[in-house]
Amino acid sequence: MKIMLLLLCLVAITSINAQTKKQGGKTKNIEHVQSTKSHMKFMGIPIDGTLNQFATKLQSKGFKIKDKEASCYSMSGKFSNEKVEILVSASPKSRIVSSVMVFFPTESSWDTLSSKYFKYKDLLAEKYNLFKSIEEFYDDTYETLGYQILAFESDKARYVALYNCDEGGVSLSIGYPGTIQILYMDGINSKIRDKEEESLISNDL
Repeated sequence: MKIMLLLLCLVAITSINAQTKKQGGKTKNIEHVQSTKSHMKFMGIPIDGTLNQFATKLQSKGFKIKDKEASCYSMSGKFSNEKVEILVSASPKSRIVSSVMVFFPTESSWDTLSSKYFKYKDLLAEKYNLFKSIEEFYDDTYETLGYQILAFESDKARYVALYNCDEGGVSLSIGYPGTIQILYMDGINSKIRDKEEESLISNDL
């Protein structure tokens, strides 16, 4: 379980970095953070406080902790009327929560997976500002043979929608092996995370 949680943490970090690089390499381009002291919310809960504090609030909504690491918790529960797993990530020193990544159940049918993607794309656009989306296959062979989901494993397809608001940013994407993923990122605490990560790197040099 520890290895799996570390891998999930890596997935979340990679996702955050990938989205920011696509928009110029700076986190603020996704978050579109303005002068505000409010925080991004997940299920009505501000993405703020320590990992333990945030996890306790999620537990009150029925989520259960599956595994723990120093700067991330893996939890399971119901979100949008579906059983999901979430990864709560925090800054490496102060352990302040900065993001929540939702992993929906794996879909084996491309029609079902793509329909769910576009459903959530529209629903998120009702609440947040959709400023960029890409839905593209880079190799027609996968579509021709009906292997669309496999295309995401080999980076031959990209389905991602990016949203922003004053408090932070959201990204919706399809990941292998056929999962819808939604990342909620708080603007204020993401800056704290970035500074602490930079400090750790600098100390090692």
